[in-house]
Amino acid sequence: MNDALTIGLHSNLNTENRTTFYYWENSSNGSYTGDKGSYSTEAIKVFIFDPHLTYFTKKGSKHTLQSRIYYVTIPLTDERSNNSKNTFAEYQYQKNLADLGLVITSGIVNSRGRTDARHYGDTVFVASNTALYVQTEKKLWERLSIDFGARYEINSVKGPKIIDGTDVGDKYKKESKPVFRLGMNYKLFNHTNIRASWGEGFRYPAIAEKFTNALSGSVLILPNPELKSETGYSMEAGIRQGYKFSGMKGFADFAVFQSEYDNMIEYILKFNKRLYFSAENVGNTIIKGIEFSTGFTMDIGKVNLNFTGGYMYIDPKYKNFDDEKIKQTVSNDTVNILKYRYRHTFRFDSELSYKNFSLGFGSSYNSFMISVDRLLEQEIIVKGVKEYRAANNGATNIFRLRTGYKFRNFDFGLNIDNLFKRNIW
Repeated sequence: MNDALTIGLHSNLNTENRTTFYYWENSSNGSYTGDKGSYSTEAIKVFIFDPHLTYFTKKGSKHTLQSRIYYVTIPLTDERSNNSKNTFAEYQYQKNLADLGLVITSGIVNSRGRTDARHYGDTVFVASNTALYVQTEKKLWERLSIDFGARYEINSVKGPKIIDGTDVGDKYKKESKPVFRLGMNYKLFNHTNIRASWGEGFRYPAIAEKFTNALSGSVLILPNPELKSETGYSMEAGIRQGYKFSGMKGFADFAVFQSEYDNMIEYILKFNKRLYFSAENVGNTIIKGIEFSTGFTMDIGKVNLNFTGGYMYIDPKYKNFDDEKIKQTVSNDTVNILKYRYRHTFRFDSELSYKNFSLGFGSSYNSFMISVDRLLEQEIIVKGVKEYRAANNGATNIFRLRTGYKFRNFDFGLNIDNLFKRNIW
């Protein structure tokens, strides 16, 4: 190869044997033990193949081609298996018009997934997403940069006409939609930048959300071929300050954000002769929040210290919270908050490194999860949830500890992700 052309290939083969459970035996001495009917044993094999190419022309253009083949197989105990093959390919062209202070990026991307699994009724489904995109970035007055992007999404799913005796032939509708984004960044001072962005979103339901038909212990996951696409937008404004003094280099960042979703997709726990989960369009939602993050690095003698941390507050609400359909599915029908969300989260991670050794310590703090599925607290299948949540209605703090050693081309490490074995709700 020459300096203008780079070709690469990455591959990975991974095997894993695991046994998990989906709900506990009880809320006291059995909270770390699964109910007898909730265990699942899987032997997973994953193969990843990533070829890529980059080429720079003499006129300053850049051509990039990247792709991936991702294959997963999970043999099951009844001589059947769950198999999925996913392919991804993207071609991107970039031109830097330095005289105009303009960078143009465009491309086409396609992802395709073929799934043959018991969870989908022992049938084959093929999902495809194709998108064309273009983005322009313009620099003005050496301090201001503005970027505008457009993307045209095309989504489709193909599968059997009949599933469990139901004709779903008219549910495989191809959907396409343009989405746009706009952003700006302004250099206020040498190490101070302010930013703002707005972007649309479009999410086509996944195969798992529309067609999963599986049994986990005593709980069913049922398909919903009627599921509609989710659309919305997100916007953010923030300021980032860099600093350097006394051998310390770091940053502080503050942002406010808001997202709105129409036909938001969530799994809901239901009961009709037996308990089951199903993906549903829960209506329109709005999520507002603020986030502060910081990080720094410094040397203390021959020891290097790295620290990152941050706090986030969100206010996630249903726009149609007075709808009885919503009230009947949430455990707290007096507080308008989306299920399974934490309003307050705090994270930090610190690491000391000396030569080839490293030692890290961190924490994840979450406020109490105010709302879950209402049926989860009614002890139809899972026992003791309501009493446990009533007795443990405060915040949780999970501590992490790790150590590592680098030897030539090998990294050895030991991680403890929940140092004090705290339950999380």
